[in-house]
Amino acid sequence: MEEQLKKLLPPAKEKIQPYGLKLTGLHYFTTKPNQRSQKKRKCLSVCFDAITNNINFFGSDYENWRRVQLVELAYEIGFDFLSKVFPDFEIWLDFKISLAGSLVATEPFSKSQGLKEKSVDVTNDNDVYFVPLAELLAKGEIEEDCTLDQYCRRYGLDMVLKHGWHCISPDNSSVEALEAIFDVQKVESVLEIGSGVGICGVAAQRQGIEDFTFVDSSPTVCEYLRGKFPSYKVNQSNVFEFNFERKWDVALIGIPYELNPWFLEQKGWSLVRQCKVVIFQSACVGFFQHENDWIHGIGKFEDWPWWSGRQTVRHYFENSLQFNFEWQTCIVATHSELTLNMICGEMLRRGFSCSSEYKYIKL
Repeated sequence: MEEQLKKLLPPAKEKIQPYGLKLTGLHYFTTKPNQRSQKKRKCLSVCFDAITNNINFFGSDYENWRRVQLVELAYEIGFDFLSKVFPDFEIWLDFKISLAGSLVATEPFSKSQGLKEKSVDVTNDNDVYFVPLAELLAKGEIEEDCTLDQYCRRYGLDMVLKHGWHCISPDNSSVEALEAIFDVQKVESVLEIGSGVGICGVAAQRQGIEDFTFVDSSPTVCEYLRGKFPSYKVNQSNVFEFNFERKWDVALIGIPYELNPWFLEQKGWSLVRQCKVVIFQSACVGFFQHENDWIHGIGKFEDWPWWSGRQTVRHYFENSLQFNFEWQTCIVATHSELTLNMICGEMLRRGFSCSSEYKYIKL
């Protein structure tokens, strides 16, 4: 596999140079024999590593459309090639950018390309929709026994939530982490921001939890949740406008990965005051790893003009750990070291890992 991946480096280096990016290599993740991918049984996630000296690469205030354009650029470089070489694999591609060198401030993308207009910006585009699991299986869009198939069947769900081409729910790592917490401490109340198809609500119902609050910005999702969970509270609200007016034992944060830093900056103090344990569904392994490292305080972000310590989990919670589960990662944060240690033990027993799940290929 590495020999095939090395063939991506020369064209990627040439393609990204006009944007003020210097390729340094790539890191990748692939499912092990006992793991499953989201839509297929196997996946390959490739993240191009690059450096820039342009402090405006994401915009002075981190403009989301620029971040999405990086993902699109990665797919333009590698998707066709990897799909042909590894036809049985689900392919994910991304960029991870570091700041280095003699710093400048220029426009990294040409406005004549119309990139902002064609990129899906999750800060203002939340047009999600439900697709029946049976339809996705019949069309061959997902394979039997993939993660989506397994978890829908395990929790009695017949719908998958999508945003564009991307399946965003049900989420495996969040519900596994939540059930690990159920196994080690008493939980009476749960808050879920970014609720999807309600897999965590099903888990809470099975646990006998009566106090569960869903928060989602989509009226489509909220209508679905009200029908499926008539005894649970459903709050239609933008994540940045939601008011934490009470306390919860556990909070699950399932918003688009790239919004996590801004959510922490604006709502972190409310979160730390009102929630005992927080689960951040933070990224896929190698896909949006940039933001995952950012909120977990891994790597050097201080030189970026938009960076703030308030965008990191550890600014609010002294005790936090990143976990990998198959193709996905999550961060668990608590006020208590003892609580985190107990949760960690149960999560490791369930198949989570605290070690890095990807390998590097240097240019």
